[in-house]
Amino acid sequence: MRITFNPTIKYTPSFSAKSKEIRKADDIQRKARTVLPFFSPRYAKIYYPTTTSSRLGKKISSDKAEELDSMRKERYEFSREISLPEEIQKVINDTNRERIANCGESALITMSTLLANGYTNTHRCAVILSNEIFNKETGDLCFLESYDLDHACVVSTMAKNGEKKPYIVLDSWHGFADSLSSARARYIQLTNEEELEEYKSATIAAFEEKSKKRFDSEKYEVKQNINFEIIDSSTEEDDKSIKNIFKKQYKQLIFEERSKD
Repeated sequence: MRITFNPTIKYTPSFSAKSKEIRKADDIQRKARTVLPFFSPRYAKIYYPTTTSSRLGKKISSDKAEELDSMRKERYEFSREISLPEEIQKVINDTNRERIANCGESALITMSTLLANGYTNTHRCAVILSNEIFNKETGDLCFLESYDLDHACVVSTMAKNGEKKPYIVLDSWHGFADSLSSARARYIQLTNEEELEEYKSATIAAFEEKSKKRFDSEKYEVKQNINFEIIDSSTEEDDKSIKNIFKKQYKQLIFEERSKD
C-alpha cells in the first residue's frame, strides 16, 4: 500500500536546535535539489489539489500529475535495485534532462551526492511502518507486523575516515534532514491518519488470526513506529566511480573540494 502523506503538515527547521552534522546534511540535500531540480508527479497528486477550492482546479491538477507520471513511467519503471554506478548515472542524467522524478530518484541523487563528497557510510533506505502489539501488564511484545510505505530516503552518519557518529535521515523529497528519532516522529505525523488506522486494524486482524486470541484493548495496545530498511550499500569502488561521474558532469555538487579552491 502506498503511503499518502498529510498535505496539512509542514515543517520549518529550527537550525539553532540541531547538531552541526544535521545542519550540514540539510544544507547538502537542499543544494542537491537546487542543482538537480525536478517536478514530482506524486507530490503534485498529494499537494496541488489542496491549493485550490475549485473543483475544476483540482481536476486539472490531478490530470496534469497523471500525465507527468505516465511520462516518467514511459522512461523507465523505477527500480529499488538500482545500485551500479552506470545505472545511477543514467537515473541522474534522465532526471537532469527531463526534470521528472519521485522520491526514489530523489533519494538516489542525495545518496550519490553524499558519496561523491566522501560521506561513505551512506545508504538508501525504504521507510517501513512497524505495528507492535504489547501486553499492557507485562510489557511483552506479542505481535509485530511491518508495512512498506513505498517511500525512499537516505541515512548517513555524515562522517568520514571511519568516524563513528549517529545516523541522520535525509529526505530531499520532503525537504528535511533530522536525527533518526525525530525523522521517525515526522513520518508518523506525515502519514495520513486514516491510513494509520487502517494499518492498525490490519495488524489487529492478523494478530487475532495467528494467535487465535481476541484483541482486548484492556489487555493489549498497538504502538506504531518507523524503521529504515537499507535498500543498497555501495562498495569502495562504486564510491570512486560515483565521485568521478560527479567530477565530470556535476561539479556543482562536489562541495568539499570546491570549498578548498
